[in-house]
This record gives sequence, structure tokens and C-alpha cells, in this order.
Amino acid sequence: MLILTACASQPLYSPADRPDRPGYWETRLTDDRYRVTFVGRSSTSSEAVKNYALLRAAELTLTAGYDWFEIIARDNDERLTTRSDPSFTVGVGSSCYPFGCPIVGSRWYTGVHMDSLRSADRYRSSIEIRLGKGQPEDPTRVYDARELSRHLRGEGQIPLD
Repeated sequence: MLILTACASQPLYSPADRPDRPGYWETRLTDDRYRVTFVGRSSTSSEAVKNYALLRAAELTLTAGYDWFEIIARDNDERLTTRSDPSFTVGVGSSCYPFGCPIVGSRWYTGVHMDSLRSADRYRSSIEIRLGKGQPEDPTRVYDARELSRHLRGEGQIPLD
């Protein structure tokens, strides 16, 4: 129960522990290029997911010692559908592991467990960015990392829960 509570109480805007979990992660492509990805929960809107990805890109830019970033490529609004098939398990023993059963309620489980079909839709936004310092060649194509971060955090554009 404590593990489930800890997972549920983890803030959405935090590093993802796996690529299919809610949160952000980035991949360094070159010295000044990264791919930033954010996955929301089923209750997170597409717009909020895009903003979370932008916020992470701004934070990454500032942390790396740069001033601005340009979006080179984007893969927004990807809808992820997670489905689990119905299952029926019978087992006896410690968490049913000898029988391949899921953990049901307690350390020792005896009985029958039925699970129904579940699905959840979530959004994922992935952007490839190039970082820069100083005055950009074309300021209309870049985001000022400090200004964007301040705007998204300060004006409540995204809830940081």
C-alpha cells in the first residue's frame, strides 16, 4: 500500500522512471542538441503536456549554461493508449509467484482473482532542440529559456503538481 501511495503522490513534473511512465526525460544527441520528451497522466491535457516539454527544455537549456533553444523537430500530441487484457488467476502461496499470479492485497494470497479490461489515454510530446548562447541569428525562431520558464511557472500555464 505504501508503494502505491508513493507512486500516486509523485509530482507529475518530475523525471520519469521509465519512458512509458508520466514525467520527463531527455537524450543528449550532440553537445548542443537534445531530445526532450514528456508523458502526461490520463488526466493531463495535450496542451499541458506540450507546455511541460517546453518547460523542461528551458530548464535543460539554463542548466547547460545556454540562453535560448530552438525547436528543430517536434512530435506533439502523440496519444498513448495503455490496455490491459482481462485475466483470471487462481493461486496459493506467497503472492502466487509459483503460479504466475499478480500480488493481490497481501503477502499471502489464496483464491481467485479476476481483472477486467482497462484502458487509459495519455499524451506524449517530444521535441528535438538546439541550444544557443548570446544573440540568435533569427530571434523569431527561438525561445528565451529564462523568460519561457518564468512565464510558464509564474502565470500558472501549467500546474506543477
